[in-house]
Amino acid sequence: MELSQSKAQEILKTNKIAVSPEDFRSSVEIATQFVLTGQVAINPLEEQRTENIDDINIIDQNIQ
Repeated sequence: MELSQSKAQEILKTNKIAVSPEDFRSSVEIATQFVLTGQVAINPLEEQRTENIDDINIIDQNIQ
């Protein structure tokens, strides 16, 4: 998996992950580690929207 520099910065900022200036890893390496270990999602808001749509569809089916 390869994150872009901008996506890595977004993940770190969104999840309030501070990077020490003494850390030798790039922001891409750090963000990738958090994603691969399941500690953060790449698009958490996108995943929530999908779940909400599924919930609405289930409710709609139950009403009909």
